[in-house]
Amino acid sequence: MKKKKLKEKQYPFDPHDVEDLKQVYEEMRELPPEKMMYVAGYIRAVRDILRAKEDFLPSAETIIQEVARFYELDSDVLRGQSQNKEVATARNVAMYIIREMTQLSLAEIGQQFGGRHHSTVLNSINRVEKNMKEQPELTEIIRDITNAVNSSY
Repeated sequence: MKKKKLKEKQYPFDPHDVEDLKQVYEEMRELPPEKMMYVAGYIRAVRDILRAKEDFLPSAETIIQEVARFYELDSDVLRGQSQNKEVATARNVAMYIIREMTQLSLAEIGQQFGGRHHSTVLNSINRVEKNMKEQPELTEIIRDITNAVNSSY
């Protein structure tokens, strides 16, 4: 019996490009629940490929979304100018985690938060580090958010 030669599939993305894989992963995660069961295996496969990449770094957007989800805030509020204590704390935590998990400069982190000055970002990071020493629950919160960021990919 003669074996059929499978045709190479044409994908609308490059399966070797991390950014393309991230986009496909995000699109699959947004599918309605009734279609999710059909792509759950693909989502796991893409996530595993992304994790296997040694140079994988989460985006600032992903971190901001996870911090906003944890604090039950909108990500636009987190990026905004509110000086409400809860919002400011969440924003400081987001800046700290972005600095720890990415290779963004202080100025680039500031751009993610409405163009804040790099010294504002540094002050926020230092404040979080100080508070972590005084409040062990903050360290746990940051660990939980970091785990959520890592598991989102």
